[in-house]
Amino acid sequence: MPESEDQSGYAFSDIENEKKRLQEQSRIIGSTTRRMFEEAGIAQGMKVLDLGSGAGDVVLMLADLVGPGGRVVGVDRNPDMVAAAEKRAGEGNYNNVTFLAGDAQNLELDDDFDALVGRAVLMYVPDPARLLKTLLKHVKPGGVVAFQEVDFTLRPVALPMTGTIKQAWDWIYATIEKSGTEMQMGFKLMDVYLKAGLPEPVMHMDAFVGGASWPGLDWFVSTIKSLLPTMEKLGVATAEEVDIDTLKHRIVLDVVNNRESSVVGMSNTWISAWARKPGS
Repeated sequence: MPESEDQSGYAFSDIENEKKRLQEQSRIIGSTTRRMFEEAGIAQGMKVLDLGSGAGDVVLMLADLVGPGGRVVGVDRNPDMVAAAEKRAGEGNYNNVTFLAGDAQNLELDDDFDALVGRAVLMYVPDPARLLKTLLKHVKPGGVVAFQEVDFTLRPVALPMTGTIKQAWDWIYATIEKSGTEMQMGFKLMDVYLKAGLPEPVMHMDAFVGGASWPGLDWFVSTIKSLLPTMEKLGVATAEEVDIDTLKHRIVLDVVNNRESSVVGMSNTWISAWARKPGS
C-alpha cells in the first residue's frame, strides 16, 4: 500500500482480494525482488525498513535474507494489511520482523537502518523524491536504498493479441491512469534518487511471459478484480462488462480458439533501482 497522506492514486480498492493478489504477485515476481536485494548488498545481520509492506511478502523475504541476527520493520498505512501481515509472520514463526501501521513520515522510527526498500509503492506517492529524502535520515551512511516499481511505458503485448486480452489490458491501463498513479515510475526512479540526494542507481528491468497455463494469468485476473470498484467509480467499465467470474475462462477460450498459433502474453514491466546513501 502507498506510504503517503494522499492515497488517491491507489486504485486497488477491493482490499480483501488485494491481500490475496499481493501474495499471488509475489509468487510471480519474488525471484526478481530477491535478486535486487542480493545484488544491492542486503545480507545477514542487517536492519531493514520496508516501505508500504502490504501483505508482508517483502518483509518475510527480507527476514530470510537478514537471518535471525537481523531485523526487518514493515510500515503500511492500512491497519487491515498490517494485521494480515502480522498473522502470516506469526504462522511462519518469524521472530525478526515488526509491522507498524501509519505514515512512515510521521512514525517514530529508529535511525540505524542498514537499508530502506520498497516494492510498487513510490508510484502512488505524490512526491516520491521528498519522501525518500525524509526517510533517508533513518538510514546509516553507506546504507542501501532499493526499490522495485511497476512501469507502464512499454505496453504489454500478446502474440497474437486476442480481443479479450486486449480489452482486459485496456481496462487496467485506463483505471490506473485515471486514478492518478504515476505510470512511468520505473523509468523515473533515477530522477527520484538523484533529487533525494542519492547517487545514480544501478537499474534493471524484468517482465514475465507465459501462455494459457501460466500462473500469472490468475494474478492478471486478480489484478482486475482488485481494480473493479475503482474501475466502476471512474466509469472505465461496469461489473457486468468485466464479468470477473468468467474472465479467466474467456481469456483461455480465446487462446484455445486461436487457430494461428499458441498465444504467448507478456506482463507489464518492473524496473528495479538501488544505490547507497552517501557517507561511510
